[in-house]
Amino acid sequence: RWRGWRGVSGPNRGNHSAWSSVGIQGEERRTMSEQQPAEGADRPRPVIEVTIAAPVEAVWASLRDPALIRRWHGWHYEGLDDEVALIFGTEGADDDAHVLQANAGDRFEVEAVEGGSRVRITRAAFVPGDEWSAYYDDITDGWVSFLNQLRFMHEQHPDAERRTVFLMGRGRPGAIERLLDSVPTAVGELVYSADRQRGVLLPDLGPGLLIAVAKEPAPDETGALIVDASAIVTSYGRDEGEFDGDWKRWDAWWRVEFPDAAPAQI
Repeated sequence: RWRGWRGVSGPNRGNHSAWSSVGIQGEERRTMSEQQPAEGADRPRPVIEVTIAAPVEAVWASLRDPALIRRWHGWHYEGLDDEVALIFGTEGADDDAHVLQANAGDRFEVEAVEGGSRVRITRAAFVPGDEWSAYYDDITDGWVSFLNQLRFMHEQHPDAERRTVFLMGRGRPGAIERLLDSVPTAVGELVYSADRQRGVLLPDLGPGLLIAVAKEPAPDETGALIVDASAIVTSYGRDEGEFDGDWKRWDAWWRVEFPDAAPAQI
């Protein structure tokens, strides 16, 4: 899961997906991020923030306890526990100041604000030529999605386990927009909006959360424009039979636009 977040061939850190470049101007109840286009060593470090209606102690615990991290970080797959240990299993944590220096170099800070807590990630410095430099923006986008999953967990299901479906594929421009018009369950309010990614409420799945991401169109080897896209579906309170039907419906939905996609990860 650390292959540029899943689906991108990269250094030996797992397989979390190909997320798009972030350039977000946040507003109330939305993620805020600052993404700089420069590609040199002096590139400013992106900062991603979310405000969560939960106390600092509870939010901090969900950055330190692996069992709680599993409830919001990424999506379920065979290597999730190893990924959590790789990123968060660090001695660089100050429990009094609520500051965590993750093993990958990203800095997490949790502070009390009116109505709850603010979580801030300051990305590791961009290093030109480093094995991870090609995936720097993808990882930034991953954190935008995952911090919104952290907020959703605390505000909607603070004591519950989740089920997830992860989908990815390569298709025609506009694929995500078309799919969002035909979601295979009821769709509620917009949870957050960011550059090339969107989170929407799924009222009948717990409620659950759908995060859909599409990168900028780019030409393939024939010159035709294609789009790399991914989605995370998070649900709660689904028994085995219900979830079995859920993931199959989501997989079929995805294949309308991405017929050659890899199997859904559950």
